[in-house]
Amino acid sequence: MPMEPMPEQLARAKAIFGSKTRTLVLDEVAKAVQPVNAFALARVSGLDPKKVYEECAKLNSIGIFDRIATGKNQTGYLYTNSEEAKKLKQFVLSIIKKRSGASIIEKLSASLPITDYYVSLPIALKITFDVFYSPDYVLLFLDRRDKAMIPTLLKYLRSANVDLVQKRPSRIIIKAVSLWGREFKYDELINAPLASNEQSIADGLNYYREIRDRELIRTLLTRTTDFDLRKVVDKLSEKGKTRFYAIIAIKKKVLGKLDKQEEEVLASFQSRLEGKSFRLDNVFKSDLSIEAIPMLLPNDEAYSGRKESRISKAVATVSEVLNDFA
Repeated sequence: MPMEPMPEQLARAKAIFGSKTRTLVLDEVAKAVQPVNAFALARVSGLDPKKVYEECAKLNSIGIFDRIATGKNQTGYLYTNSEEAKKLKQFVLSIIKKRSGASIIEKLSASLPITDYYVSLPIALKITFDVFYSPDYVLLFLDRRDKAMIPTLLKYLRSANVDLVQKRPSRIIIKAVSLWGREFKYDELINAPLASNEQSIADGLNYYREIRDRELIRTLLTRTTDFDLRKVVDKLSEKGKTRFYAIIAIKKKVLGKLDKQEEEVLASFQSRLEGKSFRLDNVFKSDLSIEAIPMLLPNDEAYSGRKESRISKAVATVSEVLNDFA
């Protein structure tokens, strides 16, 4: 588990930096290569935006921070090149290093500002079919402005001793993307920004070929009522939408009915895709065909003892639906 700061370290930090907000601002900007946006920092951290803006403005007014234009009506902050700012930044980074542990998540937290990355599957997904779900990979998303850092970051993370559950993942997958519109928040328990459940599901569907995690399919076949499906759909790429559509379409055909939220999503997909051709990749198609029947049909219904069991009909139905995605 992540190493928690000692009480005396917290007391010392508060005494030096004055408040939780100032500590956050000084820490996160010290780790940054690209200017840190105050609004993004408040959104991800969950702190009062007004206080975050005020701290950034104060540090800018006394020459510790530079205020840098990053786009139309957008600004970010970095430490200045003054001697005072350099010394303060060096001190802040030394404190961060001292309180950081050796796990992958802790190494990430010590290397990047919380606005520039987030942790997705499997750690961020709190709702799953299997309560003992513990796959051997971690999927991370990095601000595309920091794409050049990926090779160095991968090498650094692979030197980690353990991950969150004391087990080294065999695959560390990093995707450099625009973080605009993505749903993630800082999690104090693991000291890193985590994707929401809906963002995690969308990430898994969008990058399924690389993660190939069938727990995602099992969860969507059995626990869609636990998610806001409209949020999931809004975050999907075209490939992700096709995969999600296939899951909902099979569920409808096999069970004969869906809940209200699923029906709305299915109708939305059908209206968008009407007259369009769509293709489901073979990897996902194979995994969906394996998982659909055992997830959707209880054993006592699947194996009824009749000459033509319900499972035989369901297998034919799944095959028929998947053929539509050829």
